[in-house]
Amino acid sequence: MIFARAESGWRRYYRSMATHVDVLRQALGLCAEDRASLAAELLDSLGDHGFEDPDVAEAWKAELSRRYADYKAGRVETSTWDEVNALLVEAESQHAG
Repeated sequence: MIFARAESGWRRYYRSMATHVDVLRQALGLCAEDRASLAAELLDSLGDHGFEDPDVAEAWKAELSRRYADYKAGRVETSTWDEVNALLVEAESQHAG
C-alpha cells in the first residue's frame, strides 16, 4: 500500500504488484522441468546478493567430504544413471496416473 498526499488529504493507493503468493501459484502451474529451472535460478540469485550463510556452506562442505569418504571406502551402495533414470520414469508414471 502506498500513501500519497492530495489536496484533499492523504489517500491510500494499492499497487497492482504480484505478491510472492501470486508468483508461487503461477510457478506451481509450471511443468516439473520449468519449476526446477526456476528454483535453481532463484537459489542462484540469493548467493549473488550476499545471502549465502557461511555456516551452511561449511556444513555442506563437511557433508560432501563425509559422503565422498563413505563412497571411496565402499560404505554406500551406488546406482548408475540408467538405474536412477528408470526409477524416476517409473515414479513419474505412477504420479501421473
